[in-house]
Amino acid sequence: MDELTKVTESVKTAHHRLDTLEKQVEEIRTLAASLEGTERDVKHLRDDVREIKEDVKSVISRPAKQWDKLVAAVIAAIGSALAGAALALLQK
Repeated sequence: MDELTKVTESVKTAHHRLDTLEKQVEEIRTLAASLEGTERDVKHLRDDVREIKEDVKSVISRPAKQWDKLVAAVIAAIGSALAGAALALLQK
């Protein structure tokens, strides 16, 4: 009978350990599902950040484009003034 008691206790212990492991496996499955959702969210955030960075670059480059236009206009004005002065000197 002593051997039967040992086996019974061993089986009870094994069942208890299995119950604990089943709970842990379920928690791991829940965590894995949660991580999938988090991964999707991070991907969308990454896409949004990339888009924002492109928009910021576009906004930053606008003043440079305007400055380039201003410089071109000034050079054209100076060139026109020099050409006009040269024509005026040639007419004299």
